[in-house]
Amino acid sequence: HQRALIEEAFGCKVYVWYGQTVMTCNIVECSMGSLHLREDYGLLESLPDGVVLGTGLRNSAMPFIRYKLGDHIEMSQDGCSCGSRFSRVKAIEGRMEDYVVKPDGTRIGRLDHLFKGAVGVAEAQIVQEFPGEVCLRIVRTEEYSTTTEQSILREASARLGPSVRVLIQQVSAIPRGPNGKFRFVVGLAASTFAGAAGDARAGRSSTDTPDATTSREATKR
Repeated sequence: HQRALIEEAFGCKVYVWYGQTVMTCNIVECSMGSLHLREDYGLLESLPDGVVLGTGLRNSAMPFIRYKLGDHIEMSQDGCSCGSRFSRVKAIEGRMEDYVVKPDGTRIGRLDHLFKGAVGVAEAQIVQEFPGEVCLRIVRTEEYSTTTEQSILREASARLGPSVRVLIQQVSAIPRGPNGKFRFVVGLAASTFAGAAGDARAGRSSTDTPDATTSREATKR
């Protein structure tokens, strides 16, 4: 749908282009609609557990070797009628961690839009411990207001739907991992949500933390 709208607006063909700021690999769409890994730019290595490693060939200032991308990319052994000798990519399934699971098992990704343009939000993290419920942990600044919170809740409700209960938890800090970063979405393991349908665990609230100041419910089942 988005591609059709863009093509209509700009009057041109739109192609998929995948890359990262760390410059480890490029995946581009060909004229036949297939995805190809540009192996003159970088290499991909897929491990048995689904982790994808990238090695860039064009960044002479600071090359990344076997860098863990955090994305799930499925390669294909098939060729392509376009004639390209670059390896074909079957699917780019996105970030491995950035999914929220609805009660029926549906996965919702790309939720960073919930906080884009939100005034007074220094940092934010989405935590899901139960199917059908999420907690939005927010580190706020002095500019944070009720208006900001209501806007975030509206966005969350619009993207997640009425079957997902949304809580907001104001915290003083979000814990970092060993690499100094924090995960945007702390989600459920596959074994946890495999039988999620109908098990939203009504009445559950977000896990209490010592520095939590408020907790509000956006939508109820």
